[in-house]
Amino acid sequence: MKPFVALTTASFILAGSAFLLPWITHFADQGLSFLAHICWVVVSVLALVSQGKRALPVLLGAPFALFWPVVLVWVIASGGLRLSF
Repeated sequence: MKPFVALTTASFILAGSAFLLPWITHFADQGLSFLAHICWVVVSVLALVSQGKRALPVLLGAPFALFWPVVLVWVIASGGLRLSF
């Protein structure tokens, strides 16, 4: 398998798992979705650095991979989640 195809496939699999894990586990995934987010970022950066503009399809997984982090920031910023320690 070519490196470009492998990186694109890995990116889509990681983005899908980062998006679906919280729903499948009802937000009790114990950090697995966070790990999937971090791995997606690493794979995307590696693809963009090694392949350049040819790796832009890797970013098609961004809406799925970044959905829950954006929702979390939105909820915290709107005051809907109070973090008190």
